[in-house]
Amino acid sequence: MLDPLTALSLASAIVQFVDFGIKIISETQEIYQSASGATQENVTIGQITQDVKDLSQNVTMNQNVHQAQTYDPLLIKLAESCEGEAVALLSILNELKVPLGASHWTSFKKAIKSARQKGTVQGLEARLDKLQKQVNSRILSMMNDQQSAMYSRLNEIAQQHANMQLHSQHQIEQLRSEIRWYAMRQTEESRHSQMLVEKLHALADEGKRVANEERILKSLRFNEWKRRFVNVKKAHTTTFEWMFEDSGHASVPPTGFKKWLQSQNGIYWICGKAGSGKSTLMKFLSDHTSTESHLRDWAGPDAKLDMIPWFFWSAGSPVQRSQEGLFRSLLYQIMRRLPWLIPKVCSKRWDDDSNYDQQSDPWSLDELSHAIEVLAQQNIPKARFCLLIDGLDEYDGLPNDIIRVLKGLAKSTSFKLCVSSRPWNEFENAFGEGKCDGSIFLEKFTRRDIERVVKDKLEKDETFSAAEKLDRRYGQFVTDVIDRANGVFLRVELVSK
Repeated sequence: MLDPLTALSLASAIVQFVDFGIKIISETQEIYQSASGATQENVTIGQITQDVKDLSQNVTMNQNVHQAQTYDPLLIKLAESCEGEAVALLSILNELKVPLGASHWTSFKKAIKSARQKGTVQGLEARLDKLQKQVNSRILSMMNDQQSAMYSRLNEIAQQHANMQLHSQHQIEQLRSEIRWYAMRQTEESRHSQMLVEKLHALADEGKRVANEERILKSLRFNEWKRRFVNVKKAHTTTFEWMFEDSGHASVPPTGFKKWLQSQNGIYWICGKAGSGKSTLMKFLSDHTSTESHLRDWAGPDAKLDMIPWFFWSAGSPVQRSQEGLFRSLLYQIMRRLPWLIPKVCSKRWDDDSNYDQQSDPWSLDELSHAIEVLAQQNIPKARFCLLIDGLDEYDGLPNDIIRVLKGLAKSTSFKLCVSSRPWNEFENAFGEGKCDGSIFLEKFTRRDIERVVKDKLEKDETFSAAEKLDRRYGQFVTDVIDRANGVFLRVELVSK
């Protein structure tokens, strides 16, 4: 099924043909602009005839494309009228008598004047004038009539653009307004016809561009892309604040996270046992205002800065624990913010603009991998991204595969990555101390957080408080819970229930 936007190219072709026809047979000395590049000084009847044929053929070609889906039958009828007038116009040109050796525009116009005196051109001129009014009226209807396919399609494209929150401007409404203006005033000045043609082409191109952006982004988006992040519990009050400031205690080493945020690229690794709070910490970092504040020092005052989270989840759907899910999420979130990247990163899909109004084909893993590689190689001025990728150990694949992808992204000056996982050998070999730009082992930092959680949960419980007053051993129980938790928040949750 063809898109209603094809009607814009057909309308433009009709406007151009009719305007050219009126200019060459009118009494006024219109400026001649030849498609072949000939000037007024050296134009010949042969070149003028060829221009008429070319413009007529352009109408026919666009008519055939648009007629495959009759969105606008009235426009089709106007195009058919152009075919008849082209025959009449060529017939007049064939009969013109131009003095031997005369080859410029003035001589041609004298020949037209002679033909006019014989009554040869008046009927054609009247029909072309009528055709011009009809096409202008049709264009205005396409722009204004809320029931027209064109109006609905342009509104649909603009609404999808808003719904997807694309970080780009489109000119659809501005161009629609300019087309109305020129269509109503086409006969007032010679240049208005050319401007109308240009604006119709511009609106068709702009509509296709925005529709193509939306088509590709919709093919990347999936319903579960943020579900794991939303479901992760928020951090307990005042916990994890130590990530942004050194504790000052000799027993607790500095995290170096603030410095990494402010000045370094590369990868920062958060390592922890199962249940140690890695996902909660990653969500805390994603939401905390200090993260963005410190990243701003790295990005600079003028750069566009975004934090993009992805949380692998082994208990979720296949896409939530796969490279496919990671790649689609990253591509969707980054290119939604910078749509100008889409033609570069997804060049094959973008170049296939014949399908801009249709649903895009499913992505293969090879295609997604290539797109990520191309993305990492892009020069992205005035834009910086911090990727927060949680649960590398929950990825349903070989650890070294995901490690290779992350290291590839980290080579770009536009990206830095904060990642988390359990202390598997592959991740320790890749990100352990001295092998990336920063790392922590979570259990070394969370004792005070666990203590705060235990006290808040148990000591605020009325039953526990009453029992503690009767038996001091309950106070020791709190200390035992903290000691035996050994840095694992999940154990605290189970005991406190």
